[in-house]
Amino acid sequence: MMLASIYRKLNLLSIDVALGAVAGGIMASGVTGCAPEWGYWVVLPLSVWLVYTADHIIDGLNASPPLLHERHLFHRRNMKALIIAGIPLALLTAFFAFSTLPGRMIIYGLVLGLLILAYLGLVMSISRGSPRALQKELLVALFYTAGIWGPLYVMQTEHSTYEWLIMLIFFMLAFADLLLLSILELGRDSQEGEPSFPGNYGPEVAKRLFQFISILALSGAAFVMLTGQDPLHRKASLLLGIMDILLIFIFELYEGSKKELGFRYFSELVFLVPALMLLWY
Repeated sequence: MMLASIYRKLNLLSIDVALGAVAGGIMASGVTGCAPEWGYWVVLPLSVWLVYTADHIIDGLNASPPLLHERHLFHRRNMKALIIAGIPLALLTAFFAFSTLPGRMIIYGLVLGLLILAYLGLVMSISRGSPRALQKELLVALFYTAGIWGPLYVMQTEHSTYEWLIMLIFFMLAFADLLLLSILELGRDSQEGEPSFPGNYGPEVAKRLFQFISILALSGAAFVMLTGQDPLHRKASLLLGIMDILLIFIFELYEGSKKELGFRYFSELVFLVPALMLLWY
């Protein structure tokens, strides 16, 4: 119970998401063969934490009361403290980025950062009456993948088809995970006026899309594992396949129970699996 309580607090603070980004970076580094400067391993989790915390604060402010999401309630109640903590962390992130990372990676990060700021501004200002104008699950998965893999990809001029395919599979799993979370939390999202894919198009459409993406990602992982020549590519695809199967298993458990039962926590822990790449370095 104590471990569950600790993890619940880490989840509320998005610490697990930041650690998952580091795990993804470990996989991306192994797949690309790019060993980034040490600052990458500091800037990456701090950047992810800042973006996710800002997004959650905005969600908490935009949500219609009563707040049913513990995450929204937490970020609204602790908004000032989180902002006070976030400002020096943002400055520290910028310092480490400009002092340790190569120019090409910094330029990429600045462009991506501007796009994310535009996204956050859109989330803050979008009308709740037209939620279809913004598909958060897709955009968040795209930014998450781009933030982890992109800095390493821009450091090299050539990439194999397998490298692009592995990154695409990672993106599909991130999208599938966010779809799964939206399906799990549809009831509370709807009551708070929070837009989501299943809220916009219906839970059955969202479930079919989750299943389609999961099967496609699993097929891609099997293809790389069976035909790839690079051992790290094959091992990355094996881990991605395991992640996919775990997400499918969580989805099936939810379908069987029709209750959330903390499945959100398990789905986010799945993104720590890429750290197992360290066993093969």
